Amino acid sequence: MYNFIYIILFLSKNAKDFLVKIFNTKNYDNQLMEGYLKKNQNLKKYDLNKKLNKKILITDFVSTVGYTVIMSIIGKYSSIIEKAKLEAIIREGDIRGKKIITSFGVSKFYNIKLNFFFKRLNYFKKAIILANKAKNVEDFLQIKDQNINIGLIVYDHILRHAGIEYTRKINFKFVYFLSIALDYNNFCKQFFKKNKYDYIIQSETQFIPSAIFFENALLFKNKVLAHEGGTKEVSVRIYKNLDQRFEGRSLFSNKLYKLVEKQSSKKIEKVATTILKKRFKGKSGSQDLRGALVAYKLKKKFNKKSLCIKYNWDYNKPIIAIFASDFYDGTFGVPWKAFRDNFEWFNTTIELIQKLDNINWLIKKHPIENPKKEHTEIFKYINNISKQRKNIQIFDDDLNSGSLINVIDALITQSGSAGLEYPCFNIPSIISSKSYYGGFGFTNEAKSIKAYKSLLKKINKFGPKKLSINRSKALTYFYLCFYLSKTPIPLVPPFDLTRNLDEDQFWKKMKKLTYKYKVKNDYFLYCLRKQLSNSFRHTINYKKLKN
Repeated sequence: MYNFIYIILFLSKNAKDFLVKIFNTKNYDNQLMEGYLKKNQNLKKYDLNKKLNKKILITDFVSTVGYTVIMSIIGKYSSIIEKAKLEAIIREGDIRGKKIITSFGVSKFYNIKLNFFFKRLNYFKKAIILANKAKNVEDFLQIKDQNINIGLIVYDHILRHAGIEYTRKINFKFVYFLSIALDYNNFCKQFFKKNKYDYIIQSETQFIPSAIFFENALLFKNKVLAHEGGTKEVSVRIYKNLDQRFEGRSLFSNKLYKLVEKQSSKKIEKVATTILKKRFKGKSGSQDLRGALVAYKLKKKFNKKSLCIKYNWDYNKPIIAIFASDFYDGTFGVPWKAFRDNFEWFNTTIELIQKLDNINWLIKKHPIENPKKEHTEIFKYINNISKQRKNIQIFDDDLNSGSLINVIDALITQSGSAGLEYPCFNIPSIISSKSYYGGFGFTNEAKSIKAYKSLLKKINKFGPKKLSINRSKALTYFYLCFYLSKTPIPLVPPFDLTRNLDEDQFWKKMKKLTYKYKVKNDYFLYCLRKQLSNSFRHTINYKKLKN
């Protein structure tokens, strides 16, 4: 019965998508962009002989202006360094993206696309068979197609675009997006059997089709360059093999970390604490951690005494903050995790702390709140709990987050940035996944649900004082992550990477930068050249390393 219903839903979904495609097709016209593209000739003289064997591929499956430009610039730089031809693959019908990428000297384009209807129907039938074999969501996550983690990618895509309520049990969305994923996987297999690249430029490595293309690129032994950091001050990470598929872009190598440890500890502390203090005062620069200005917006300050009065807490009990992670993003961007996703971790934590009365628990929402139903409901649930259990409270939105460093005794997060920030102030953090800062000796890591529950129960019994903490190591990693690895790209201004970008202002600034640009003064190009020549994992700023 379900299979018949699924086929009906599949047919209606395809009919709807077909109509949308017909009526939404339009040309993209922005005169300021066109003016920039005409002036974007600074690197054109480096266009290379098309007979060269080396090739670099620019990808753009996101189709936002800023993303397209960054991918194009990194691709162009790489082609200059490697003396390689440039090609590109984009979404079918992405007229704007093609115009932008073409201006950087790309002449050969491919479109990533799905098969015609009857082929898609075959993939849908295959998806039904695979989904029926899965007894539950956990089984579905294990589905692989020709060595690609299709089950994980589909789950991640549904979580992001539909919400948590659609991921608790297998439903039509699982089957439909599985069929789409199988179709894209076949396309990628055929594409990489015919094409081999020295580097592929791709920063979005989650969701459909990006994650499928990314895994296939690595499977077919193509190295991937991914932008990391802000929009002007950036680093580039090299992915070399499929084993690195779930590593974050900001996960630096132990070798580089140990090199940085040898630098002056006074310099590291001074630089790191300066950035952190600005962040916690709500004065972050545009190239600091995305969302920092929202997270640490200046509000009402407080201390431990006033907080305990506000929540009617026992002043002598430790205060531990629980930092909610984004429920809909970054689910599988870690090599290991104790919980299936961020929501499961958060929900389990809330259930557990109701039995742990010796701690004052402070629940902090993620700064980028999501209006989806389940996000609202979980905090309504916590609010009801707090009426019965006074030691569990939601952090008031009117309070200043920057004051927490003077109040809390420890914090818990699945993998959020707080797990790195607070150890820099000698406050221990507990994480339950291999975050981008995990494994460097300054976090308390629970690698299973059992270990996580046991750790929280021990803290409730003995307090947080026995938690490990190494401020020096945390400061060193923060310094590496938010200072040493960042080098400005002279060809772009700071900008909003989302679809909220003011495009007119962006293109005006881009055009001005093209007039000023001189290749001989491009320090980012120098740093990237050194990285690629030595096959280093990340681009680092050598001036900052020396000074």
